[in-house]
Amino acid sequence: MLLQILKKQSAWKTITDAINQLMDSGGQRTVEDVRKKWKDLVSKARKDVSARKSHPTGGGPPPKISIYSDIIVDVFGDDSPTFTGLVGVDSSDCQQPAEGDVYATSTPSDDTFIESMIDHEDSIETPGSSDSRTPPSQKRR
Repeated sequence: MLLQILKKQSAWKTITDAINQLMDSGGQRTVEDVRKKWKDLVSKARKDVSARKSHPTGGGPPPKISIYSDIIVDVFGDDSPTFTGLVGVDSSDCQQPAEGDVYATSTPSDDTFIESMIDHEDSIETPGSSDSRTPPSQKRR
């Protein structure tokens, strides 16, 4: 368990360092900043997927989702519990942690994303990058 925690901390530090190298002199982000941004992006992707799935027929095209949400959905997969929830689990029965509580958790989806980002960091276009490759989600359309 401790080894997993240390690996995750190291991965987040690696990601944070990579992000900070790409930033102009506008300041540096902390690991906590990057983790919060990731959490917010996944939350937005969940909302986008939910809105797309609940879009009624006959009312025009489904709502567009952001490029970031599209990439996140590609990483996790449409059928991931990240977007569908766990089958047979009523979330209203789950106790939510009190604000300020800290838990060391590891989910396959977080680990999968981190590994995917580390393995594929060269294929992601970043602002100011001279590489103009299109993210995989754009190529399918």
